[in-house]
Amino acid sequence: MRKFFIVAILLLAVLSCAKHTDTPSTPPTPSTPPVTLVPGPDFTAVINNSTNPESSVGYRTFLLSWSEGDLFSVFYNSAGNSKYKYVGRTGVTSGKIVSVNDSSDDFQPINYAIYPYAEENKLDNDVLYFTLPAQQNYKANTLDMAANTMVAECAEGDNNKFEFNNVSGYICLHVYGATDLKSIELKGNNNEILAGEASYDLIGEEIHMSGKGKTITLNCDEAVALGATKDDATFFWIALPPTLFTNGVTITLTDSEGNTHTEIIDTELNIERNTVYDKFIKFEDEISKSQAEDIIKTMGQEWLTKTKNKYANAVANNVFTNNGLQLKIWAKTYGAKPADGRSLYISMHGGGGVPAKDNDAQWDNQKQLYTPTEGVYVAPRAPWNEWNMWFKPGLDELFEQLIQAAVATWDVNPDKVYLMGYSAGGDGAYKMGPRMADKWAAVSMMAGHPNGASMLSLRNTPFSIWVGANDADFNRNTIAAEYGKMLDDLQAADPDGYIHSTHIVEGKGHWMDNEDRAAVPWMAQYKRNPYPSRVVWCQSEVKRTSFYWISIDKAEYAEGATIVAEIEGNTINISHCDYENVSFYLNDEMVNLDEPVVITYGDTELFNGMVKRSREVMESSLAKYGDIRNIFPAVVNVKIPSNSNTNNNLENPTGGGIWEW
Repeated sequence: MRKFFIVAILLLAVLSCAKHTDTPSTPPTPSTPPVTLVPGPDFTAVINNSTNPESSVGYRTFLLSWSEGDLFSVFYNSAGNSKYKYVGRTGVTSGKIVSVNDSSDDFQPINYAIYPYAEENKLDNDVLYFTLPAQQNYKANTLDMAANTMVAECAEGDNNKFEFNNVSGYICLHVYGATDLKSIELKGNNNEILAGEASYDLIGEEIHMSGKGKTITLNCDEAVALGATKDDATFFWIALPPTLFTNGVTITLTDSEGNTHTEIIDTELNIERNTVYDKFIKFEDEISKSQAEDIIKTMGQEWLTKTKNKYANAVANNVFTNNGLQLKIWAKTYGAKPADGRSLYISMHGGGGVPAKDNDAQWDNQKQLYTPTEGVYVAPRAPWNEWNMWFKPGLDELFEQLIQAAVATWDVNPDKVYLMGYSAGGDGAYKMGPRMADKWAAVSMMAGHPNGASMLSLRNTPFSIWVGANDADFNRNTIAAEYGKMLDDLQAADPDGYIHSTHIVEGKGHWMDNEDRAAVPWMAQYKRNPYPSRVVWCQSEVKRTSFYWISIDKAEYAEGATIVAEIEGNTINISHCDYENVSFYLNDEMVNLDEPVVITYGDTELFNGMVKRSREVMESSLAKYGDIRNIFPAVVNVKIPSNSNTNNNLENPTGGGIWEW
């Protein structure tokens, strides 16, 4: 108290001396009251651990964390955007954030925040607005937190605690190869919006994109050396808004030398908040057209050698086997081998639901029935002794073995393979002709019955019908005429397809006195086009998953399911499709793979982008097709929308009637 009085006396003395100045006093000027700056309250910031993304690979789980000095936007009301700084420890998931500048805002009972801070961040009517960056920076074994937008609302019952949740989902790329990586660009195949202005609805807890950025680029300021093997892959994390990529994404990787590698995920991909999609990528330089041609040539030669060895015993013993079934063959070669390889004629015998000895006799007859001027003539013995012995399930695989062995062993040109058959064998021609139409150069049917076969798939396969005018059993003659008319109608609607020839031989019954031998030179004038520009594929009663350059998922098989697709320039137009997922195998004879490929379904664009050539696709397509003419360097998978405007009134012509003994 004594000190207080001493200070007071001294103060009065100073004031008293001031009054004795020679300068006249000036009255004070009135002023407005000063603004009272209120320091913002401190908050505790916590990352909600339940939102930490966990890689499906398992060992790539990691925790998000902040670093000292990270900045936040804090909102006391819709007009505010106060800058806050993280003063907690680096590498942990909670800590204190404090106001960088004092604020005059009125604090509210409930406050909101956005990480990271940006001047344009705002709050308006329970909606937070921010910008998702199109450029992200590589961080070793984690992601760029500056690109990982998080939002928070004060925790219930604690107005000074923010619990932050991620806005994004994540892609973790596991990249390996003998190079170092400089950048990664990700783009949706349907041009989905991935960056720019965005908002978060606090009520509905939904993210909405209003920006225009269609790519995200992950930059490596210093090139990152890749692990050499899959087990040592280097991890690259990319944050992106929750997005349904209806046609997948295209990922372009660039190394320090400017070499690029394109990885295409062409199936539907759904990136959800707080989830991670993992993708292993082996960095390989892009394969050029000429490089692909060299690879295909080498791969084809290797396949021929392996296939010749694989079927050496089958050829030596004249019998092919598959799942307990046997296809015995008799083979004879005619004429000199042409420069483009030999022809192969597969000739199916008659008989059917009769004793084995009768079918054996028919087999012996078939061996001598036709004589081509050139080619390998093969008369197989049906694996069964039933009326439908030439089109039962299991025959497809045996025929494919026979064709592969003939190509590898007898120098048969895979584009000069012909199918024919008499009586019950004619039934097989009606059925197996369309069913395996992508394997045949031409087909001839003699004295058979179609048993309801569809002719739609014969769009690119010449087909001849030979029946005696008096062959009235099972109405073969009248139904043959009906099928001839059916092919007339199909060709009239599609003049470039459905080449055919119909012969109802006057005065002849079931036996046509060899007049049908004219079918052999008729077929010989045609070669298979393995890449027809237009494909019509109607499924039969036996499941097949590929046809020419089109492939479908085995699970989607349905008898009668049909797809019609046509290539025009670099565009594939699908005019009819009964499947949800379709794959298109491509090569440089069909489209220009150095330019973008477009796939449409009706008036809907399903895909528009570059399609890379890949050794992996070449290997998988050769394994799928078992045909050196079907080594495709590229593939595109698309999902067919159910609401597109297309012509779905395609008819499925059949002959009607079932032939049973």
